[in-house]
Order: sequence, then C-alpha cells, then structure tokens
Amino acid sequence: MKKIFIPQEDVNSEGATIVELIKNNYDKVKKDEIIVSVETTKAVFDIVAPNDGIIMYLVKEGAFVPYNHPVAIIARGKKEIDDYNKNTKDITSKDQLKTKITKKALQLAQQNNIDITLIETEKIITEKDILRMIKKFVSTKSKQSDLIMTSGILPKKSNRIMVLGGGFGAMQVIDILLNKPLNQVVGVLDDNSDLKDTKIFGIPVFGGTNEIKKYWDNNSFDKAIVSISTNIPVRKALYDNCKSLNIPMANAICPSVRINRHSFIGEGNVICSFVHIGTCASIGNNNFISAQTNIEHHNVWGSHITTGPNCSTSSRVEVGDCVKLGTGIFIQPGIAIGENCLISSGSVITRSIPNNHALKIKLSYDIKPINKK
Repeated sequence: MKKIFIPQEDVNSEGATIVELIKNNYDKVKKDEIIVSVETTKAVFDIVAPNDGIIMYLVKEGAFVPYNHPVAIIARGKKEIDDYNKNTKDITSKDQLKTKITKKALQLAQQNNIDITLIETEKIITEKDILRMIKKFVSTKSKQSDLIMTSGILPKKSNRIMVLGGGFGAMQVIDILLNKPLNQVVGVLDDNSDLKDTKIFGIPVFGGTNEIKKYWDNNSFDKAIVSISTNIPVRKALYDNCKSLNIPMANAICPSVRINRHSFIGEGNVICSFVHIGTCASIGNNNFISAQTNIEHHNVWGSHITTGPNCSTSSRVEVGDCVKLGTGIFIQPGIAIGENCLISSGSVITRSIPNNHALKIKLSYDIKPINKK
C-alpha cells in the first residue's frame, strides 16, 4: 500500500486546497495517471499515481490539506483499503467545505469583474472556470495575424515586445512596460489553452510559447520577456529557448526603481515597484524581483532568481542562479546563498547556505478572540 502526499511545489505554503478528485474510490489506477488536482497560494498542479493499484481518497474536494497529511492511498486490493479505513478518518470539516471558490479563482474574478454567481457548478470554482468566463465575453473578431501585423507606424527605436506567460505575472510585466512610450507590447504567449484569444490589459493572447519561433521568423516582435514568477525551471527554459533563437530579451523596470551608480543589470529582468539597487551591485539575467525589495551595495546576484515582495539584503551578499526567495526575507552582510535554493518567507539569514538546499522556518501563532466590554 502506498500513501499519496501533496508535493511541496511552493516553499511558502503549509498545504494545498483539493480542487478535484479525478477518480472514484476503489477505481483502478495506472502509474503516472492523474488522480488529484490541487492549488497552493502560488500554483495549480496535478498529482499522479506513483504505481498501479486501487485508489481510496482520504480527503474531499474543497478541503485544505497540510503537506504532511496523505490525500489518498493506492493499494493492491480492496481488503487492504478496508483494513486501513478502520483506523483512518478524512480531515475534511464542514467549515472547509463551505468554500466554493479557490483563492486564485476569486482573485482573478475580482480583477476582471466576473460575477461568480453566474457559474453553474456543484464543484469548487477554479481558475479555469473564471478563464472560461473571461473568454466568453472577449471579442475574437480580429485574427491573430491581423493583431500582430497591423501595428501601425511606430516611432524609431521602438521596442515591439512579446510577453511569455500569461496570468498575474503578465499583468505586472505589461503594466511596467507600458510606462515607456517606446515600448509596444504586441502579444502574450501562454501554454494554457483557456487563455487563448483572451486579452490581458488589452494585449491579445495568441497561443502557446512553442509558437515563439513562428512569430520571430515573421518579424512580429523585436524583443521578448518572461513574465512567469512562480516556476523557475519554466522561466529558465523559456529564456534559454529565446537565446537559442537569438531573440533579444527586454528588461521591464518600473520607473519607481532606484538604481545607484556603477551597478550592473543584465537582460530579461522584471524589476517591480520601489526596488532599490545599491552602488556597485550586479544582477544577472532573467530575474523576477518583486516590489519593495532592497539589493544593497556590492551584492552579486546570478540569473533566473525570483523573489517575493520586501526582501532585503545587506552589503556583499551573493545569490546563486535559480534561487527562489519568499516574502519578507532579511539577509545579513557577506552571506552567500548557493544555486537552486528555496528560502521561505520571513527568514532572517545569518549564515551562508550551500547549493541545492531549502530553508524553511517554523512559525507558531496564538490567535485569540478579543473580549469587548
């Protein structure tokens, strides 16, 4: 018998919401078959069966499940499941099942003025449901080729930019890029088929990221930029693909960013509102640096790094490639963080961290009601 747990894709979450149970109890499943769809605060992803067998779920749709609690078991036969059930209860409470919409779906609905009461479903409302509603009300009269090729007369030295990745990251990147009159965002490429033919801040979503070569060969844009902030391997793969095609990468730097003298910034970086970059600091390529981050003087940062808001380093800090920093992190002077590291929100780092390590802090809270007299 094999217990199935939710993989910790997001270092800053304590668990995930069960969006959909794909199979029924006692169904036969095959290795690598999708059995559960879950959502954390950062991403929606599927869990697959690690082996063949018969499945029994230990949770219900809509439940929030901690990472250390099994969501299902896969057994060799029904008797094995029955024996396990005698001493096991699911963790689904009545309060958890009251939620009919995931956090990501609610946020997307609010941003696009979508009335969720119009969605007829007995299951939990997900991001896909909201995207379908958006697509329903978006006009698709213009063809994709028309949208790209009839861009009008552009000023000299203008940048026609293609954004790789839709969703919240694209909203941030487009908002930053449009602060410069010479930037023209011509389109968005995203692998979510539900986004195709929708618009993000008026910018059309054409199709999958695998189509970038076609648009580049057609001279439809001058530069590209990756907007994905939550998945470093995907972010890096998209950047590397662009470089293999000799596509120049644009920087999206908010006008509120303070860049001090003798600092260096590579290409393909997204730098959000009120970031401070100190004197003689060096930042590599394809990084996503969230708002209010402070990168002090003589820092050396690599490439493909993402941060949450309000990260702050002291002087002479080194950060390796492919590091994911959460929200509200403080790093002491002279600290080095190796490559491929995960740093959880709220961390105060006082010693260096080697390659391929995760730093997770354990927080405890005592929340009590206030007795009003």
